[in-house]
Amino acid sequence: RAFSLYDQVNVLAGVPEDRIRIEGCTDIGFLANGIQYEGSLICISNLILSWSPKRLADVTPDSLSIFQLLRPVP
Repeated sequence: RAFSLYDQVNVLAGVPEDRIRIEGCTDIGFLANGIQYEGSLICISNLILSWSPKRLADVTPDSLSIFQLLRPVP
């Protein structure tokens, strides 16, 4: 029988309340800070942005240009 601490580990325990907590994912999106989001997200510090790519193949230099607008630079 394999031993696992999976059920005993809470990876969100040390995350401050003012930070984004990704609590789960589904086939259509993510659960973050108790809110269900549909689609791809960009999460930086305490900011959640909807992001257009739906698959890895959709990530292009154009789709990454959003990071040029973010200040301070992540």
